[in-house]
Amino acid sequence: MFLSPLLVFMGIVTLLVRDRPNPYVGVRMGYTYLSREAWRKANTFAGVYSVLVGAVMLLAVLLLNPPIHVFIVVYFLSLFPLVYVSYRIAKKTYEMEDMSSPPREMKPFTAGSVRKPVLLQAIPLLAYLLIAALSWNSLPDVVAIHFAMDGTPDGFAGKVVGILVIPTAMMLAMVVLTAFSAREPLILRLPVDRPQVAFLAMQMLLAAVFTVTLIYNLGLVSGKAVLVTAFSGLVFVLLVVVWLSRSSG
Repeated sequence: MFLSPLLVFMGIVTLLVRDRPNPYVGVRMGYTYLSREAWRKANTFAGVYSVLVGAVMLLAVLLLNPPIHVFIVVYFLSLFPLVYVSYRIAKKTYEMEDMSSPPREMKPFTAGSVRKPVLLQAIPLLAYLLIAALSWNSLPDVVAIHFAMDGTPDGFAGKVVGILVIPTAMMLAMVVLTAFSAREPLILRLPVDRPQVAFLAMQMLLAAVFTVTLIYNLGLVSGKAVLVTAFSGLVFVLLVVVWLSRSSG
């Protein structure tokens, strides 16, 4: 499973740049751009955490060979402490520093409303659940949830886990991140409301991938359709984030 070595690699790279703020690698939240010390402390934690968690998960894969759906759920759950604790460290460090002369180029940030962005995030989730409910009886008891680069399924799970538990958990996670970004607008270096746009784009990607995967399990499309959806969705999210970053300046 390449995700574990990738996490270790990213942790090592993050540690290497923890003393050198940059726009490309590391924990790039609003507070880490406001304070060099916040950058250093947040990226030190993120680097150490990523290396340790990635190494533990790699050993678990090699020694225990867990089902792929269990690994995916645990992997993504492990990212929440990384994001949350890094953010809290950066925020606390910045607030404890002398704030008598804040950077002029930074625009003021204020917390936004939670209701509208959360409702928008809920639409793709509810749409997916509706499709799942309507097609439930036509789905096999064991479904494909992961695909090799040639479109061949190489990971499977029970219908409840693969169609309901994993997609719902991941899309609910985006709802939580959206609500958190409304209350803590400096979670990303974007003006208020724009982190929510980025998270909405990610939610749309997740909903699209899970929906096409469901349709694959109905026998209506090929595995390559899932891969095309995933890669084109990633490009879309990347373009949205780049656009938001450029327009925030």
